[in-house]
Amino acid sequence: GTMSMHRLVQQVLRSPPRSAAPEVASPRAVARAMATAVACARAVLPDCVEMLLVGGHYSVEHTSEAWRAACVARAKQVRGADSDIDADGADDDLLRVACVIGIVSREQDVLRATEAVTAGTTRSWEQQLLLAAARVQLDVFSDNHAGAQSHAAVLEALVADSAMPTATVGRGGLRLQAAVAALIGRAHLMASSLPAAQRWVKRAATLLSCAGGAAHEEEAACLRILAKVTHVRGDLVEADRLFRLALAQHANGEGEASAAIAAGLSDWANVAHARGDFAQAERLCQLSLAMKEQVYGEGVANAEVAAGLGTLAQAVHGRGDVVEAERLFRQSLAMLEQVHGEGVASVSGAACLGELGALLCGAGRFWEARDCMRRACAMYVHVLPRDHPHTRAVFEALGRIQREMADKSKWRDAEGRPVPLKAKCPCGSGRQFRRCTHDANGGSGGGSGGRHPLQPPC
Repeated sequence: GTMSMHRLVQQVLRSPPRSAAPEVASPRAVARAMATAVACARAVLPDCVEMLLVGGHYSVEHTSEAWRAACVARAKQVRGADSDIDADGADDDLLRVACVIGIVSREQDVLRATEAVTAGTTRSWEQQLLLAAARVQLDVFSDNHAGAQSHAAVLEALVADSAMPTATVGRGGLRLQAAVAALIGRAHLMASSLPAAQRWVKRAATLLSCAGGAAHEEEAACLRILAKVTHVRGDLVEADRLFRLALAQHANGEGEASAAIAAGLSDWANVAHARGDFAQAERLCQLSLAMKEQVYGEGVANAEVAAGLGTLAQAVHGRGDVVEAERLFRQSLAMLEQVHGEGVASVSGAACLGELGALLCGAGRFWEARDCMRRACAMYVHVLPRDHPHTRAVFEALGRIQREMADKSKWRDAEGRPVPLKAKCPCGSGRQFRRCTHDANGGSGGGSGGRHPLQPPC
């Protein structure tokens, strides 16, 4: 069990080498203890396919120690300290544990270290697949569009009919293929390649059906991705139907609070918002946020929680509460800066800035709106191609704001009052409002004290 594995790893890793066992017996005893520790770890680790397809939130307290144990066990085997430890088995243990930790902790370091440790060995088809899939999952989590596309291409080559070994036709192999197909679909969705995304997600659903006995959570995961693709394509009625089916599948499963259900509720709220049902959107957002706090912990800075706050802000703005919507957008941005780092470009940060900019523009606070939209432009350019739909849309929004700024009668201060022509310009230039041209040398607006490090020139 988890605790017995934990105690074993603690004993092996933290005991002084010379006092733990006699010099002669130590290498063999340590190596076998490591192998036993990893076997225990694998028994309690979440299933790789489940993590790749369904996602989730797991504790990594013991798995990180298991990875260290796997590294030592493999090193002992390579040096010939214990011929009873199979080389392929040691590599497989190490790679599987690394994939689990990499996906759960959402960090690249463990995967990089594992690839370095196992460099020079011939990896099996399944090992290559797991490593590439873990990298795509991490790219999706971190909004790394270029990385997701690159690693998804590796996956596509691995699951081509000519590349797959015959052993993958069993239920386990079909489930793994389904998880990979769904991941490829998500990568295409990130790149707005909607036909390809839909094709791969439908392939994943077909593979799960062929596998037989597929878990409700896995089927729900495919339905959620397909619903997101359908939403982006503009079919809101069908997207709404698919999200309902996905959540019904979750209910047929364990039905407990999970990151997957919370994400599904948030995505469904986006559909409700697009349909103009702001009350439904707000209700779904609140349910999603409450579930995320159960999963990740109350008050914990997390990218998923930050995204949920942004979605809730959109719903609140839709029903007309501009003040509360602005507060939620700024709370979401502050949390994203905690997660990614201040000034670090991310798609989620750019999207939130764009939404906040649109809200401020509608309120007549053009100086702040322009600042937000400039920052959003700079972030999108940093993480997405120039011709990506998101990048084009935010540059068009910036152009609209700059055209609106020409009509000084539309300007409002932070309290919503018209800006007097003889007052100092809110843009921070120090010039009289009626004479100010709000050029690039003006202030950044809202008392921010200068241009954002990612802000492009006017």
